[in-house]
Amino acid sequence: MTTRERLPCHSSTGHWSLIAGRLGNMLRPFCERFRRTVAVALLCAACLAAPRWLVAQDQATSPPWREEFRQRSAAVVADREAEVEESSVKLEAALSILDGVVLAGLNSGQTSDLAGLNQTLREYLAAGSPLAEEYSLQPFQATPGLFVLTANFSPIGPGALRFYARHAGNFRLVSSLTRFADSRLDDSFIRFVPIPEAWQAVFLTVSGRTDRWRTGTFAVWRLSEGGFSLLWEREALPLSEYRWQGNRFILDYCAETDEQKASVCRRPAHEVYAWTDNRWQEVSSP
Repeated sequence: MTTRERLPCHSSTGHWSLIAGRLGNMLRPFCERFRRTVAVALLCAACLAAPRWLVAQDQATSPPWREEFRQRSAAVVADREAEVEESSVKLEAALSILDGVVLAGLNSGQTSDLAGLNQTLREYLAAGSPLAEEYSLQPFQATPGLFVLTANFSPIGPGALRFYARHAGNFRLVSSLTRFADSRLDDSFIRFVPIPEAWQAVFLTVSGRTDRWRTGTFAVWRLSEGGFSLLWEREALPLSEYRWQGNRFILDYCAETDEQKASVCRRPAHEVYAWTDNRWQEVSSP
């Protein structure tokens, strides 16, 4: 007659059953500890392998995340106000929290309810924040399935544009336009402006001072897999304003200000641009 006894890690038969039983009792605590360790390791691996948007689901409604974002954004703005060397790490830490909010919304089916998602983003504004602090999401009309987050931390910046698209079934961050990504960007206050008739991933940024000087920088960019290409720029135009008239971009600014009072324009200027023949060009200028 053969006695079979189960060990925690293996089995033994025959004449060694008694020895195996005693050995099993000795090894049981170690094997149980090993199983627990393996279980924890597998759980951690599963968490690390989870899609970023799935881990970030709670960020959209969790007050601790909102408070952490406000602290991080305040640190970013403090560096700008103090005119010290700014940190890309600090900026990305704040933007990554907004990424979590956006991706949680897009991946839960809010692509057709951007108003609700933007309301969630507004909850991340600091209490008593200036009007120029802004976090808003909009579709990139020229490229279906692409969404753009405009993030302005204060009236003087910094600002950033974040681009999201579907990849392998889920939305993810595909590109980011910041001063650290492209030093040519004026990030003091950014507006993302779609360009009518532009079928490519081409867009306009309007940035600059929002005070009475209204010094603006206007630039046309193309988004591609390799990053951003700057196609056109008019930099630091004083007393500037813009508007669309059909598919024409009308830019008014001051070509010469008064030497004694810079808010007074002595020679106004007017330029008109449009996306025609697959490029951005001036179509008339009096």
